Amino acid sequence: MPVDVAAITMTNAVLYYAPLGTTLPADTLVAGGTWPVGWVRLGLSSAPLVFAYNYETKAPEIQEAMGAVKRKKVSEEGTLETTMAQLDFAGLPQIWGGSNVVTAPGVGQVGKETFKIGGASQMPVRMWGFEGEQEDDNGLVFPVRGFIYRGTGEEGGELEFSKEDWLGVPFKISALEDLSKPKGERLLQLVRVTAPATV
Repeated sequence: MPVDVAAITMTNAVLYYAPLGTTLPADTLVAGGTWPVGWVRLGLSSAPLVFAYNYETKAPEIQEAMGAVKRKKVSEEGTLETTMAQLDFAGLPQIWGGSNVVTAPGVGQVGKETFKIGGASQMPVRMWGFEGEQEDDNGLVFPVRGFIYRGTGEEGGELEFSKEDWLGVPFKISALEDLSKPKGERLLQLVRVTAPATV
């Protein structure tokens, strides 16, 4: 790996979700540009976005050696985790399942959101993506994007109402393998644009 000081990065990330099969943003789309139709921004976050790839391995034991002589992956997991800062029910069905009904204000009717969940085992499967930024030595800003092709909520979250801290909605998305893709490319994708296209 070459030494590249410009690759040292500090950036926030904006989170999106979309129906399965939605077109990914083109590599030529500038950082902060509008993502293709179907992608919806989830909202503001109050915790860093953590995009992780973890795996477990198994190594055979042989009588002629004390240590491993071979190792193979036996399971893998891709996850995306953060805490949403907004008390906004629009994103909850995308993460936990359930439904959110928005009622517009009218005569004798308050505007409201009503989120309901429970009793259904099926979980919504969505595409997930995020975008951060990386600036080179010349001040040019390029996008850094990550994608989960197919993902569901892995665990529920808590809404903690407190007089001492802001309310947040923590959640974790876990990737499912996309069997339509080649082996080695089925779980997630990272893209770092390093230079503009030539004219």
